[in-house]
Amino acid sequence: MKVTKKIVALVLCLSMLLSAAALALTSAAQPEVIPLVYINGYGSGINQYDENGRSLGRVDDVLNTEDITAFLNDNTTVFMKAFATQDWTEFCDNLVAFMLSEYEYARLDENGDPRYNTRAEQIHDEAYARKFTGTNIYIFNYDWRLDPTENMDELSAYVEAVLKVSGSSVYAMLGRCEGAAIALTYYETYKDPRMVELIFYASAAKGASPIGEAFSGNLKTDSDSIERYIYQTEELHDLSYPVTDNFIFTYDSLVKILRIANNVYGLDLACWAVNNVYQQIWKSITPEALRGSYASFPGFWAMCEDKYYEDAKAAIFEGVEEEYAGFITKIDNYHYNIMNKAEDILLDAAENGVTVNNIVKYGKQLFPVVENSAAQSDGVCTVENASFGAYSVDIGKTFDSNYINNAVRTGKVKYISPDICIDASTALFPDNTWFIKNMMHAEFPNTVNDFAFYLAQNPQANVNTDARYPQYMFYQATKERNEKNVLVLVEDSLLPYDSTEQKNDIDDLSDTYNNSFFRKIKPVFYVFYKLFEITLKVLTPRARS
Repeated sequence: MKVTKKIVALVLCLSMLLSAAALALTSAAQPEVIPLVYINGYGSGINQYDENGRSLGRVDDVLNTEDITAFLNDNTTVFMKAFATQDWTEFCDNLVAFMLSEYEYARLDENGDPRYNTRAEQIHDEAYARKFTGTNIYIFNYDWRLDPTENMDELSAYVEAVLKVSGSSVYAMLGRCEGAAIALTYYETYKDPRMVELIFYASAAKGASPIGEAFSGNLKTDSDSIERYIYQTEELHDLSYPVTDNFIFTYDSLVKILRIANNVYGLDLACWAVNNVYQQIWKSITPEALRGSYASFPGFWAMCEDKYYEDAKAAIFEGVEEEYAGFITKIDNYHYNIMNKAEDILLDAAENGVTVNNIVKYGKQLFPVVENSAAQSDGVCTVENASFGAYSVDIGKTFDSNYINNAVRTGKVKYISPDICIDASTALFPDNTWFIKNMMHAEFPNTVNDFAFYLAQNPQANVNTDARYPQYMFYQATKERNEKNVLVLVEDSLLPYDSTEQKNDIDDLSDTYNNSFFRKIKPVFYVFYKLFEITLKVLTPRARS
């Protein structure tokens, strides 16, 4: 009996030892979950605070739709008078006053510092970081108005809090839109050896196209850009406005009108009229209105493309250079020491063992008022800027046969997109840059966040690692309007891109409408349109402001 008990005890002891060993081996084999510090883009809430630190409420930092409607209603007569006489002085004065009023609390002072005790509403401490424990994606909101360098102390403290609550010894960092500029600045400032990965997502670190054009006064629209924009704007697709009891104005109605207007150069003439007036009066609106709003934000200057930067400074600060000397010094420091050295900074990161990954969106045109609205983009950031150099052709076009043949000869054809418009081999990190088609800049669904978290957990992954995430993907989404008539996401997914099966609205426009008979013969009448335009230019009085 004693022998039996000893045998049983020995077996139990061995079992416990083996279980403990197995558990130890399992724990050793289980990889450390790498926390992802996720830096948002423009739009984090800005609050005003009293002297005791209590919030007085959120400060409006975007144009209020109701206020815009009220302004237009109040100035209808003023606009019509200006249109008839081409004297835009009163309208310009009213518009500038409106912009200054709208941004009274949000805008920064002449040194780029907050006014009225306003700041980002989030406090980034351990308690805030602990909110995300379990997800291992830690959201960092910040005062996007400020110069990126001015957010470094808070971000550094937040990284320490994330490491403490997650129990990890390393971390990955993702910068989204303006957040990419923050992440880039963070690496250059600290070169933290605990950072194992730096991910860019819809990056504006090399610029967001509408900003440079707007700040420098280079806005210009054209008929094709307006048409494409209508096609890609999902919110318009279920347009239904009752005009009379027997006629409802729908999206199809809008498209048909645009088609006819564009085919007969009517839309071109409308665009010419707008461009002609803007070019003559922009100095009466742009500098003062923007100094009192968006151009007061060094964070926006951090997204001003280099090719527009000096012209933008000259336009915005002409005549007030001394007053804004501190502001100009601040934005110059970031532009020339961070943005213009972005590629060198990232190559240095890679040499120091940091994996640099990039998620780029495309298949959409830019705002229909910018210089090259047809550039492949997500509506805000071009493929070239977001990918740090990838070459692409305009929407509706493809690489010619010579380009493709050369890619075949050099073994780089694998980098060409399925729709033959992007060459990933020309990106800064060809094997670590993913392109997602059919997603607007402002769309940040969880399916892409899941992909980003996958990258954070697999620092050695590249475009060839996982069949779920090839270099080119297509975003497929089902959206419906809720009871408040707001378009909401119902279901979505990231799929390997098959250009024969997956099309977006812009593809449909290019494949069908642009190949229609009337669109093909439109250029035949171009000379007549130009003659008519010149005649109008001679007859139309010069705009004054």
